[in-house]
Amino acid sequence: MLSGRIRLTLAVVVAVFGGACASVTVEHRIQRHAALFATFPPEVQDKIRRGEVEIGFTEDMVRIALGTPDRVVIQKTPEGETTVWVYTEPVPETYVEPWPVYWPCPRGPGRWYPDLFWSYRTAWREGVVARVSFRDGRVTAVERIRR
Repeated sequence: MLSGRIRLTLAVVVAVFGGACASVTVEHRIQRHAALFATFPPEVQDKIRRGEVEIGFTEDMVRIALGTPDRVVIQKTPEGETTVWVYTEPVPETYVEPWPVYWPCPRGPGRWYPDLFWSYRTAWREGVVARVSFRDGRVTAVERIRR
């Protein structure tokens, strides 16, 4: 019997590393869903292999081509409900900040002179790569963001 702390640690490891490897490449996803992929027309199979998504694709086709979405947004409009799959990637942002410091003055004890120390730090934010909109289980819009 595992203790609560060990079970929690194992759950975190599986969530982090298992989720990261769940849908690594298009070929990996095609192999995992080979029977479903074989039912698609040849031109759709070629687009999926290239990681492309077209209007009219089903959710299964998009999931094989792009993987599991990072976020799902539901939009309600007068025309009906639209589901938007959002795909993201980490984007680094580097900041340069001045920090005030004081150095001892060589001319005597108790004397200090001011200076600036420049600190560089990198923060990671979530950058949107693609949005795929669905209505009634079919793609109605595809938005790719180029950097």
